[in-house]
Amino acid sequence: MRRPGAARLRSGLCPRCEEKQADRRDQRRAVAAALMLHASETERRTATAKQLHQDVTAQAWIREHRWAQVREPAPLRARALK
Repeated sequence: MRRPGAARLRSGLCPRCEEKQADRRDQRRAVAAALMLHASETERRTATAKQLHQDVTAQAWIREHRWAQVREPAPLRARALK
């Protein structure tokens, strides 16, 4: 039974996952447009996949660094800044 007021999802993904999927699609298109205008389809796909992997990995490292700062107790952060 569905919750009253719950949105039905066409893709079966939660709204956050749908947004992330759309964001990745937009990133791939932007990278493909910026890279190798005269390259073959295979070269474009390879370059796009590589660039997307680098972008996602960088975002993951940034997110992990932020979480590490949140998890670290305040006294340790204060000592690290001295």
